[in-house]
Amino acid sequence: MCYAMLAMGTDYDCWHEAEEDVSVEAVVAVLKANAERANEIVKALIRLLPASSDCECLDAAQFAIMTAPDAISDEAKARLHVLYGRYLQS
Repeated sequence: MCYAMLAMGTDYDCWHEAEEDVSVEAVVAVLKANAERANEIVKALIRLLPASSDCECLDAAQFAIMTAPDAISDEAKARLHVLYGRYLQS
């Protein structure tokens, strides 16, 4: 799976000595706003993804599953389908 990182700050007081300390409530408020903003960014980026790809990273998970196939429950297979569906045949 191709991936990218999206990082958002929550406050300046941890590194900027001239800034006042912030409260937990202020950090949580910014964290919630950042979560909403991140969701919107991901939704916008999804529309830009190509319909298909031949990138080698698409097969990177092929050998990531160490558990014996018969030891993986149907519930776990369903939960992991979006990432490992083609490797978790029922």
